[in-house]
Amino acid sequence: MWVRQFPVYMDDVQLRTWCGGYGSHWAERRTQITTDAGGLIETAALWVHVDLKTLRPTPLPSDFLPMVEQVSGGRKISAKLTIGKHLPPLPSDPSAGIPWPVRFTDMDAVGHLNNASYWVALEEYLSTRGSLRAPLHATVEHHVAIDPGDQVRIFTDKIDDRVILRHVLDGDKVAAVTQIIAL
Repeated sequence: MWVRQFPVYMDDVQLRTWCGGYGSHWAERRTQITTDAGGLIETAALWVHVDLKTLRPTPLPSDFLPMVEQVSGGRKISAKLTIGKHLPPLPSDPSAGIPWPVRFTDMDAVGHLNNASYWVALEEYLSTRGSLRAPLHATVEHHVAIDPGDQVRIFTDKIDDRVILRHVLDGDKVAAVTQIIAL
């Protein structure tokens, strides 16, 4: 998500969405949010095609590919995780992180933590950092699923110009990595 300028309360917003690219098992959905007063947010989300019986990623259907190729201009995208690499080790004390509640209402259709819920940690972080505002770039990478009943803690690191939030399970399993960079 690239936040150039946040919309202001009561501004009318315009939304535009399109397919930005695709891979073997996923497609990228891009969305642009604008206002007449200069609000501008751009997002890119990876939507994974899931087999409803196995709940595992499965190749995009062959009859879907021509449409995706046409609307994306044939742009190929990767699902490779990049932010979670080369981070400092987690503290040896697993209780050093902040407990993060996993609520039933945050679960998605396949029984994992809904993607939108990961952004809540980012919102909470920003709510206590008045100096960190637009323009900024934020990314959430999903490494492993968070399931009902999991015990999650948020670990925060400041690395150069980045803030890293890690959703951690069982003291050492990184479920998601969020990166925030002031632009």
